[in-house]
Amino acid sequence: MARAVPRDGPLLFICYDRDMPGPDSTPADRGGAAPETPFQALARQAGLVLSGRVKVDTPLAPIVEQVLALLAQTPDVERQHDCWDGSWSSVWVVHPPEALGRPGPPSPTRDRLPALSALFEELGGTVGLVVIARLAPSDLLDWHYDPVPPEAAMFRLHLPIRTHPLAVTDLCHKRLHWPVGELHFGDYGFPHRVLNRSSEERIHLYFDIAGGHIPDRLPPATRDALLHYDPVIRAETVRNMLQFRSEAAVSAAR
Repeated sequence: MARAVPRDGPLLFICYDRDMPGPDSTPADRGGAAPETPFQALARQAGLVLSGRVKVDTPLAPIVEQVLALLAQTPDVERQHDCWDGSWSSVWVVHPPEALGRPGPPSPTRDRLPALSALFEELGGTVGLVVIARLAPSDLLDWHYDPVPPEAAMFRLHLPIRTHPLAVTDLCHKRLHWPVGELHFGDYGFPHRVLNRSSEERIHLYFDIAGGHIPDRLPPATRDALLHYDPVIRAETVRNMLQFRSEAAVSAAR
């Protein structure tokens, strides 16, 4: 049974019960077996390029080690739980800024991740929120989008901390798996979902940067897609996703 978790604004997560027996009845497996949606087909037909690896010189292994150490010392009660069953939880390193393009206020955990400073200095720009996010084994964070206007020139970057080849992100029509120790950009203003079909936690550190030199660090195809951004296609994929999600919630409630 699906349960919608109320949130402010259009960013709504749908979490699933995990008490059905058998490996083929987990939320992640059910999501992975679902047919292509209309908004995925629209993105595929448009040939959208929505992600790419970010080239950096800063060593990323120390950040991974410091995040793992921080999590080992953070009890579950101190984490923010965004789904009713605890399958998706977060540790805030830097809280969301009051306005786009402004720095976010750090939490006490920021001082425990000093290796981040060198990376942020290299990337330039203004750091907004910084979050450590965990998705439980065999679980699904269903279709949603992050409502950030493209004119904000804000880039969301992900650094996998603990993952598995069966822990993937569907960014519209593309299924992505990013290994530990690589930094990647994704345009999360488009519909996306996260599936963890493995028996391990999927943990990513992600953060927002406004401005900076991110496009210059992306693969040519990703950089060109940003330069030729089409807001009409983005709006249409989001509209289709919201309609799809609404219909799915009604069907699950019956």
